[in-house]
Amino acid sequence: MDDTDEALPLTVMLAVERGCVVLLLSGDLDRRTESQLRRWADRVAVLSGPLRVAVDLTNVRDCDAYGRAALRYTVERIGAAEGRIVLAAAPEGCREDVGLPVDPGMTLARALDLLTERPA
Repeated sequence: MDDTDEALPLTVMLAVERGCVVLLLSGDLDRRTESQLRRWADRVAVLSGPLRVAVDLTNVRDCDAYGRAALRYTVERIGAAEGRIVLAAAPEGCREDVGLPVDPGMTLARALDLLTERPA
């Protein structure tokens, strides 16, 4: 994002698809908005049952170091709850130092496939 772009608020929506929690993020994930994702991570981490979470970043426009720290917190929080998490459609700014390897080609559909696969 350059200085002429207007900052976008972060919108977080929760959905359930194929038995997985899907967090759909839209807007800027940065210093101003990172606390929203942290609060959602805390809410999701206390859900009962096998915790499988996909974070869809398709509509995230900007992600700074604070946003990456919030993603890392989310990964750690879900992991501490013995859950599984996959980041989908992560823009370039959201791929490094987030607590797990990120496949730049990961789609939400593929993330859900990975989360719902049964071990052999």
